[in-house]
Amino acid sequence: MRNFKIIIAVFFLFACNEDVDSILYDNVNGQTGLGFSGPAIISVAIPQEGITVNVPVNVTTISTSSRTFSANINTETTTPNTSSNYTLGDIIIPADSYEGSLSVTFGNFENLVEFATNQLVIDLSLPEGAAVIGSSSITFNYIKEFVCPDLTLNISFDDFPEETSWEVTNDAGNIVASGSMYGGQTSYSEDLCLPDGCYTFTIFDVYADGICCGFGEGSYEMILNSEVLFSGGEFGAETSNNFCIE
Repeated sequence: MRNFKIIIAVFFLFACNEDVDSILYDNVNGQTGLGFSGPAIISVAIPQEGITVNVPVNVTTISTSSRTFSANINTETTTPNTSSNYTLGDIIIPADSYEGSLSVTFGNFENLVEFATNQLVIDLSLPEGAAVIGSSSITFNYIKEFVCPDLTLNISFDDFPEETSWEVTNDAGNIVASGSMYGGQTSYSEDLCLPDGCYTFTIFDVYADGICCGFGEGSYEMILNSEVLFSGGEFGAETSNNFCIE
């Protein structure tokens, strides 16, 4: 009789544990867990036309209908006064799915400052009774995409192209572009990708006789947006031209 009672007690305990497990891990009626499943930090370059980024979100329960959850901007860690740069959507979990996404749209290209990184921090807004799985926060580091100006340097060499070199310096005197060793070439063209600012173009000739006109009809020109900023060819050891991009 004692053994029989022990068997009944063990069976009753096992049955109770099964009921508890079914409540805790029920993917339909159990507790909902929600969280960002992608990288915690996302870097974005904002193009002129703007961009929308979809952040993956996971949920532990499933539903036969689409579900919507919310997220909020963390104003303490987000770069101040940047709300016009982005639009925050809802978290959408499609029907019969454990996966969804949060859409974040970035724009305001013209008002973004070049080379300045802004931060946007987004926190989950959990419904009552929900828990966090993965991450409850996502951070965007976003910057204005740099658009190269339509700036082109053209050089036609004289009979001694190996004597020619050039450089472009910024207003701090730092070299930002340069070229040399053109032996065997008759001409050279390069599109220069420079941010807004003022620069100095300098062309050099090793034998101090320029590229025109004693030993060939050489020349150079700098073109911005289809307009010639400056040109030349007759000089001694070197000559410089100043120009600005706005």
